[in-house]
Amino acid sequence: MTNLLSNSTTFTPGAILVDSWGWDQTNIDFFRITKRSGDFVTVEKLKKSTSPEIGFMENDESPIDEVDPSFKPMRKKIKTWNGVERGFSFRNYTGGGWCSLWKGNKVRSTHYA
Repeated sequence: MTNLLSNSTTFTPGAILVDSWGWDQTNIDFFRITKRSGDFVTVEKLKKSTSPEIGFMENDESPIDEVDPSFKPMRKKIKTWNGVERGFSFRNYTGGGWCSLWKGNKVRSTHYA
């Protein structure tokens, strides 16, 4: 298990993505692009490291270089605004979140139970 330390600057194979989603809490998932074809990418889900609680019902999350075997690789279309690739959503409901390039920092998650 190796920590991934570098951030991603383009939606190319090997880039790490962060998916922040939820309604009453903020859930964090990490993905890695395995293939790019035109506007489409194929992603695999990565396992993550979660800090001990750092605040009231808050944790920091970061990806680790280990694939989550319970997730079937998925193909998604990258959305572009004003000529800039922005990411995509895995969900189509309020609180569905957004998957974008990971900037290399720990990401805050929240929970209520």
